[in-house]
Amino acid sequence: MQREPRSSAPGITDAVESDKPSVTTRNGSPIDESTPIRRRTVPVKEVLENFADCPPMDYRRLRDDLDAFFGEQRN
Repeated sequence: MQREPRSSAPGITDAVESDKPSVTTRNGSPIDESTPIRRRTVPVKEVLENFADCPPMDYRRLRDDLDAFFGEQRN
């Protein structure tokens, strides 16, 4: 699908949202190609299974490490 940017910006967005690649042209010459980003939704169960063997989070140690790296900036 080829589109002129000013006259059909909504059409470009519609094409990308419908999982169709889109070529933008200026004066009949292609200047851009847009393709939809494919996103994968990971089920909560799978996330929990993947992190089940991780050690528990030590929030105090994390905070101390962040303060040491960035400097202490607490409110």
